[in-house]
Amino acid sequence: MRVDRILIVVMLLLSFSLGLYIGYTSYMRAVPVGGNSNPVEEYLMEHYGVSSVEQLIAKYKNEIMSTMPVDVKQYLSVNEPVLSDKIVSSNVKVRLINVMDLVLLSSSVVLVVSFVALFNLVRGRRKELVLVLIIVLAGLSCGIIGQILAQSTTQRTRISKYTQGDWDVLVFKDGNYAVAVDKQWNVIAKSTDHTSVIQTAINALGIEGGRILLKRGLYKANIIINNKNNVILEGEGWGTVIRGKVSGEATVTVGEPSATSITVKGVIIHNLAIEGGYQDGLERATCLQVLTSEDVIIKRVKLTDYNIRALRCAVFTETQARCKNVIFEELYVDAGSPPPAGETRSPIVLGGIDSGILKDSYFYYGTPSDNALIDFSYGEFNNSLLTDFHIIGNIFDSIHYAVFSGFQRIRHCSIRDNYFINGSARAIFKTSVGEGVTLIAENIVFADNRYYNVVDGAIDSGSRTETDLVGMIIRNNIYHTCTDLTTSHHAFLLGGSNIIVTNNIIIKPSGSGIYLSGNAKKVLVSENQIIDASQRGGSLLRGAIRIDGGDEITIAKN
Repeated sequence: MRVDRILIVVMLLLSFSLGLYIGYTSYMRAVPVGGNSNPVEEYLMEHYGVSSVEQLIAKYKNEIMSTMPVDVKQYLSVNEPVLSDKIVSSNVKVRLINVMDLVLLSSSVVLVVSFVALFNLVRGRRKELVLVLIIVLAGLSCGIIGQILAQSTTQRTRISKYTQGDWDVLVFKDGNYAVAVDKQWNVIAKSTDHTSVIQTAINALGIEGGRILLKRGLYKANIIINNKNNVILEGEGWGTVIRGKVSGEATVTVGEPSATSITVKGVIIHNLAIEGGYQDGLERATCLQVLTSEDVIIKRVKLTDYNIRALRCAVFTETQARCKNVIFEELYVDAGSPPPAGETRSPIVLGGIDSGILKDSYFYYGTPSDNALIDFSYGEFNNSLLTDFHIIGNIFDSIHYAVFSGFQRIRHCSIRDNYFINGSARAIFKTSVGEGVTLIAENIVFADNRYYNVVDGAIDSGSRTETDLVGMIIRNNIYHTCTDLTTSHHAFLLGGSNIIVTNNIIIKPSGSGIYLSGNAKKVLVSENQIIDASQRGGSLLRGAIRIDGGDEITIAKN
């Protein structure tokens, strides 16, 4: 009998321990499946439900395509598609344990084993058998309750994962000092040289990368993220400010100027402010430059550039590697403060990018200038081609001269669902390129944009010919009121070939609603509404639609 009782006690302890272990392990481990977790993949899964930047870009492009009219889709299917309607298949590497499956499996096994073993041992001792089963079930209940708590806790953790304490290195201010600590709260750097502290934090990340959280405060630093993949640099909102410290150098640089190959993959900069330009007597130039990089997300970042340069994602040399899969989202760009006398530069420069998105951002450029807000012509090299890049859902406020300028080398791009208010609205297709560089613009879409109280036209491709601008769709835009009546601003001044202008509403331009230059060829203008055109009037009355030459032009149902 003593042996029976010893065996009963052993079985009880094993059963109870197993129940507790099930709860503990499910609480402590939401394990990666198939390898180490990737912080960038986890961020993408948390915020977007995809596992790569390429998939996210495909998802955005799919959203664009789903709302595009059938006739435009048909045009694009014939003329090498601007957008893809297929999302890259997901290969998610990180999954949580299926908690309830584990509960059922472990409960069944333990119950069956315990019941059979104890039934044979106790043999008719009903009181002991009932007591044993109660204790076994109590142990299992602890395990089940632990797993239920684990499930709810894990869900809460995933929701708040990148906002509450899940970091690999924490950087905070202590007076004039910046301090970096690891997950065990060991101090890895402390100095009044904020650049060295943040660079030490970046270098301290393991080979798989990681997340650096910058607590609120002003950090005077010039930061470089290069030769280190899967890095997340995140703040606590725009109260986390990185301000350039070295005169003439970018405040934050991703990649390496002039490198001939990609030097960094997987970088996310999120939820902070970056300052550059002239301030405190320093020429800090660019706020943020993204170079020789792949799979980059810049999200919810405020850029204050003091009219020098807010953002540069471009090439500097003929051999510099192009960026790939770049997303700029929810930016706030303040380029409104005047620079020193004689200094004028475009706040944003884009070129040399394969696949990217600029979306849901606000831009203010209130200082009079002869430079466009966004310059697509920087460098003028053959590798400066901008391809598969889409500008979606932004607000451009009080811009001077032009919103977009350059477009010397652009292919398969769209400008869609943007608002242009209280300033310039022009997208200028320039014709000057470097020696030996090909002038090209192919398959460009301007759709669903809104232009209100602007000082000039919306699109100017009048100087482009049938060979250097091939394929442009201008559809479903609303242009309402040109406020400058000192000259004739045409809403759409067009040159090039294979152009469709349809379903637009144009109200009160100072010049013509649609002006086709002598360079226009194979143009369809149909079903547009043009109201109160040529507001400037007088001897320069232009008319709603003006054709100044061209070839194979069809005007119908306007």
